[in-house]
Parts: sequence; structure tokens; C-alpha cells
Amino acid sequence: MTHEELNKVLGKDLLTLAKSRFADDFEKPLNINGNKSTRGMWNLILLKNEVRLYTKGIKPSRHWKITQVKDYLGMTGNAETLLHKLEALHDYIKANY
Repeated sequence: MTHEELNKVLGKDLLTLAKSRFADDFEKPLNINGNKSTRGMWNLILLKNEVRLYTKGIKPSRHWKITQVKDYLGMTGNAETLLHKLEALHDYIKANY
């Protein structure tokens, strides 16, 4: 995925994403089974799976709320559009980092 394609999918959320807690966590290193990663990437993978469950009608945990995901990422939209944006962001990061 190119930067232009990501910009088309995220739209105005790209600006708020840069100022979100996700952007701060993306710079914090994390060691996962001896492999280097970041806290932001770890959270992105988990959130993508949790939102996928939520779109199918399953709440990942009792106190889980979609608004917490939106606040963490600085994104807007319903669960389906949020899942599409998360998948696009994950694909972009995997391809370019």
C-alpha cells in the first residue's frame, strides 16, 4: 500500500492519527519473543482483531468499548469503517517499516 492509498482511506483521520496516543506508542520499543517491535504496532494488531470481533457482534471483553479505540487512534467512523482503516494502516506499516 502506498502513501497515497493510505491517505485516500484515512482522509482527515491521518492528521489526528499523528497527534494520537498511538503515534506516541509507535516510538516506544517493545521486545516480543526476542524480536524488536513497538508498543504501537502491538496495540494495532490487537485492536484490529478486537474490532473484527466487534463487527461480528462479539464484544472482546465485558468493559470493552469502541470509543476507547477511536480515542486511542484519533479516528472516527463506525466499526466497519474503523476496521477498514485499521487494516489499511497495518498493511501500510508492514510494507514500509
